[in-house]
Amino acid sequence: MPISTQQTGRRQYIRLDSVFPVRMRLVQAQDRTPVLDWIQGFTSDISKGGLCVSFNALPPEAIAHIKSGAMHCSLEIEVPLGRLMVRALAKISWFKDKVEPTEKYFVGLQYLEISPKDSAAIVLYARLRQFFVPLTMLVVAILTACIIVSGYVALRLSEGNRSLTDRLAIVSQAHMAMKQKMDGMGTQGAVLTKRINDLMGELEMLNLEKQKTQKQKETLRVLNAAMQRSAKEKITLQAQLAWLQAKQERSAADALRLENKKTALEKASIEQMYLAEAHYRLGDYTGALEIFSKNEFGDPAYLYYYGLTCEKLKLFDRALKLYRGLLTSGFAAQAQARIDVIEKPGKAQ
Repeated sequence: MPISTQQTGRRQYIRLDSVFPVRMRLVQAQDRTPVLDWIQGFTSDISKGGLCVSFNALPPEAIAHIKSGAMHCSLEIEVPLGRLMVRALAKISWFKDKVEPTEKYFVGLQYLEISPKDSAAIVLYARLRQFFVPLTMLVVAILTACIIVSGYVALRLSEGNRSLTDRLAIVSQAHMAMKQKMDGMGTQGAVLTKRINDLMGELEMLNLEKQKTQKQKETLRVLNAAMQRSAKEKITLQAQLAWLQAKQERSAADALRLENKKTALEKASIEQMYLAEAHYRLGDYTGALEIFSKNEFGDPAYLYYYGLTCEKLKLFDRALKLYRGLLTSGFAAQAQARIDVIEKPGKAQ
């Protein structure tokens, strides 16, 4: 029975955006005796029940055998999925001769014998190829969204760091003023204590004088009046001292609260310092500089990475200033090495 030259049932095929090799050999339908040698082709469409194979060229005798309808095809299909070689027997369903514009030959084949596992592997590969491009686009969209979210978080962290720095400066100033005030009250308390001790000595001396001058009433009256004045002054000074001590205790409590608040703000500032160093290590020098610029103060390691970031962005004057400030710190050797590199470009970096 002659083979149709029209394609039928094309809706059941899966269109591939890539091809894989197929070797086809025509055999007798009756006894599977080969009539020609192997012919190299490539898949065009595939389905669970068969496939379409394209050929750049076909011998005239092969075309005649195909059109006769008396031939079957022995197939060797190389599936890229795991480099699988599938062998099958198929009958010819249709044939198209030199389809324009490619000038290729197309042969539609229906499986007669094929392992179900091999057939499933071929269809699986085709479906994976179908979903590869949409999946790639989805991954790109997700990565883009992650980059946008990361930029927003970095902006918010920068704003938070600026606020923490301002608050830390205010608290530090208040802490310094409170400390100076406490030092002044401590000095005043020491003066009052010395005065009280002196008065007690004077009272003892007055008592001695009173005993010696008991016979002299006028002298005794004068001494009694002096003692009364000293006693009153002692009570007044003791009250002042008690007031100063209470005020000193309140000031100490206020200083402790300010110290705790300062410590919390310094901890938050240190976290921002670590974030800036992390941006530098990840190669985000612009993001690192933005955070470093919000806080110009820190430990030697922080200022050293600040200088390295300025170097990466070619801000050499700022980098030199930072490195020179580290020449008396534990990073003196590293800082001097970087200064030499900047000021003597011929040195190896």
